[in-house]
Amino acid sequence: MGALQQKLKNLAAFDILGLWIIGLPGLFFGIISRDPTSFLVGFMLTALGFTARRGYVLLKESKVEAKHWLAGSQLGLLLVVTVYCLWKLLSPSDSPLSLLSPQMLELVEHLPGYDIELIEGMLPWMMRITYFLVLLISLLYQGFMVFYYWKKIPRALAVPPPLPDPIKNTAG
Repeated sequence: MGALQQKLKNLAAFDILGLWIIGLPGLFFGIISRDPTSFLVGFMLTALGFTARRGYVLLKESKVEAKHWLAGSQLGLLLVVTVYCLWKLLSPSDSPLSLLSPQMLELVEHLPGYDIELIEGMLPWMMRITYFLVLLISLLYQGFMVFYYWKKIPRALAVPPPLPDPIKNTAG
């Protein structure tokens, strides 16, 4: 096995692990808390982990179809992140402070320099900036990974052309 193929296998294994580490807890949290959004996102990320796993197995078997599965898992992840971030950016939300428990809110109120109007004014903007940055980073990273898998897997699995027959070349 070539060095490029091993590098691709390691990268694919890292992708699988990342998708499952993020997806499975979200899936279980969605079930326990009866939160359909967490369940749906967790389910999709876990399913994309299995998609990437299929690509990993095909890559181990030196099959070029692995590029479809691995690049597809990255496109799927990009789609999930894009839809989620756009939904959070475009949907009006309650004040983030309303999500805090009464005990946590009491702790926050005792912080030095606490100003409810300032915090309630800044938090929505900070959340928008965060979702925008997550969307931008995902677009760049997952976009790069799609092209990387698409270009490098066929190159890693290419069979080199046969060497010329030295006997045939010297007789003539």
